[in-house]
Amino acid sequence: KDTDAVAVLALAERQGFIAKPNEIKNLYSIYMMLDLPLKAGALLQQAVDKGAMPADETRLEAIANAWINAREVSKAEAVLKNLAAASTRGEYYYKLGAMYGDEERWKDSAEALEKALAKGNLKRAGEAWLRLAVAQYGLRNTAGAIAALQKAVTYEETRKQAGEWLRHLTNQVASTETKV
Repeated sequence: KDTDAVAVLALAERQGFIAKPNEIKNLYSIYMMLDLPLKAGALLQQAVDKGAMPADETRLEAIANAWINAREVSKAEAVLKNLAAASTRGEYYYKLGAMYGDEERWKDSAEALEKALAKGNLKRAGEAWLRLAVAQYGLRNTAGAIAALQKAVTYEETRKQAGEWLRHLTNQVASTETKV
């Protein structure tokens, strides 16, 4: 009966009965759990815009996550850029770089991932190096991709995948050099 419950809560929210930050947060969580990120993002964005909830890092990250899941790239990009510039962690640049990579915006992806790695404090640094390798490869920069893969293989979480890619690319470079 999840859909019935969310319908009742959504109606209550539209009629102004859900106005407290905790209630809004709960409805956001339900929307996300039911894979309704567009509704979740709109709900939280509206609450922040109206001043019903603070525009702090936690709320903005939740909004960005909803927009990412809803594939609302331009909305997610705007929020993530603000978070990335203000944060001491590279995590938001990582999310930007990952999102750009998913969109095959290789130059933007590489730039954001390089900023993420420079800032540091990443939850998954190996993933950032691996994604940077993909972006460099997308830019046809094989040397840059190999350099990023050499960093990615030093992390347990990406060792196997990065190692396979690294072998493939080095073999590709070696066979190209033999032909020349």
